[in-house]
Amino acid sequence: PSSIPDIVVLDRRQFQRHHLALRRRILRLAIAEIAGETKDFYFGHFESMLKIVDGESPNAALPLPNGWEVRRAYDRICFQRPMQPDVEFAYEIAVPGRTELPLLSGEIIAAIKDVGNESKLPAGKFQAAFDLDRIQFPLQLRNRRAGDRFQPFGMAGTKKVKDLLIDAKVPQHERVRVPILVSGDQILWVVGHRTSERFKVGSETKRLLYLTYLPQPTENRYHKS
Repeated sequence: PSSIPDIVVLDRRQFQRHHLALRRRILRLAIAEIAGETKDFYFGHFESMLKIVDGESPNAALPLPNGWEVRRAYDRICFQRPMQPDVEFAYEIAVPGRTELPLLSGEIIAAIKDVGNESKLPAGKFQAAFDLDRIQFPLQLRNRRAGDRFQPFGMAGTKKVKDLLIDAKVPQHERVRVPILVSGDQILWVVGHRTSERFKVGSETKRLLYLTYLPQPTENRYHKS
């Protein structure tokens, strides 16, 4: 397996409170922290980074010189090297509990809840809820394997995970990083995209497995409020 990638993370909302000149300086400091130097980074690079930070897309990535990238995941701005295409990861998920995901520089939080206590269910992007009694444990979070297929929520038939990511316009080099939650050979969730119809919450559901995926543990943020 690959070593844990270095990463620097900025809190987007706190970052946006600063004056433009200070924001550019913070970006330069973040690059210096992760890359050791900034000599190959020019004004245009930093302007492109600001566009990622201020843009409408909550998830975006920008390639940078020397193999680095800046990635926005909602209110986290991450500076890191992209994961290599031959890297595989697989983490057993603590239920209930918090599981750190070193190769993803993130974490996933699992909770068990009574269905009657939840007035609104999450959309299934970075938070998801499943019928607990339909699930066999243990659960594992891993990246895509050849031939992966599941029944996306709301669909009658099955779909290849590869095709789902292509339809979602996920660049090929980023697909290796997309986490997939599985129980044995059954896919529950393609994180950031779709949950499974097979494990959906229905009228007979009594208990929920409620999951939250965070791209970066909050205690490891580089820039704090």
